[in-house]
Amino acid sequence: LFAIPVPLETNQRSNVRAGPGTDFDVRFTLEAAAHVVGHSYTSQWVRIVDDEGREGWVFHTLLVGGGL
Repeated sequence: LFAIPVPLETNQRSNVRAGPGTDFDVRFTLEAAAHVVGHSYTSQWVRIVDDEGREGWVFHTLLVGGGL
């Protein structure tokens, strides 16, 4: 878990997956510059929530901001 939620945004079109890995299904796709909040991470995946309240996992290189 992050100490506090971290504001982030996507740096390109990004798949948001059901779990932290490419073996998990894609739940939805975010366009570049979509605002999300990071809540936790595991390995190289970040658990995010978007502005619509949807949750999922994004690979860390697809996110910018918050020191990532």
